Amino acid sequence: MQSKKIVCLRPIIIDREEIANAYPEIDIQVIEEPEIDNLAETISDADALTIRVDTLTEKVLDYARRLKVISRHGVGFDNIPINYCTARRIPVAITSGANAVAVAEHTMFFMLAAAKSALLLDSAVRNDSFDERRNLVGIELCRRTLFIVGYGRIGKLVAERAKAFGMNVLVYDPFFKGEPSVGTKIVERLHDGLPFADVLSLHVPLTKETSGMIGELELAMLPANAIVINVSRGGLLNEPVFLKRVNEGRLHGGALDTFAVEPPPSESPLFECSRILLSPHSAALTDQSLAAMGKLTIQNAIDGLYGKL
Repeated sequence: MQSKKIVCLRPIIIDREEIANAYPEIDIQVIEEPEIDNLAETISDADALTIRVDTLTEKVLDYARRLKVISRHGVGFDNIPINYCTARRIPVAITSGANAVAVAEHTMFFMLAAAKSALLLDSAVRNDSFDERRNLVGIELCRRTLFIVGYGRIGKLVAERAKAFGMNVLVYDPFFKGEPSVGTKIVERLHDGLPFADVLSLHVPLTKETSGMIGELELAMLPANAIVINVSRGGLLNEPVFLKRVNEGRLHGGALDTFAVEPPPSESPLFECSRILLSPHSAALTDQSLAAMGKLTIQNAIDGLYGKL
């Protein structure tokens, strides 16, 4: 049987022995720290690619003339030239659902920490400012309205968890068909939900349509003391305006796992704001989700090689 080569751009969690036993003809090559522009020789005979956070360019993919499938370790695909792949009839697979619980839980962690001003509370104790407890008044989530933008796998899990805290849930998702779960209300337009959003949580991919979707106008429409959470893609949110409104006291705060520029520059003004929690694009990174994503990533690559996607 003709051998097939899968190139993994950065390590993923896989069971090499299991794969070797089931598919002895498959050779897996892992590139620990890929330099994308210097991959010509490595990928020239690749039948499949798996990719994590690096950005694939059309120039690089031009070298991979045998390529039959690209398998993304995650659900975002803005680092892959989709139109180019479509033109070459190269399917792009994502690990749908594998990290949904991890991201939903991270969203709830963000929501609670932002509502209670966790960074300020922690700092008060560590800096011998215990009396600051009088000034650091938190927000209760119960009976507040959570506005979820994007009602896919993650958005649905966030909605269910928020209801357990007694929150009201509004959803905007123009692609959602069917009936939402009990206690969840759908709005037809983004601007219909923003004035009611005590907490705004973003769960959509970054596309031409969603880029900059939460800008100056949208942030101005939020209620006073609202919280903004972004665990999707940095390009969705106007970060400077968001920061300005938090610093001015118009918004209570928020939390960002993704940024317009990653990693954010060392001089980023976001670092000076203790009402905005930050994490390094790590919402999906738990031991369980990494194992599930690795398994599904390699399986998608294999299925692509054998026409089973």
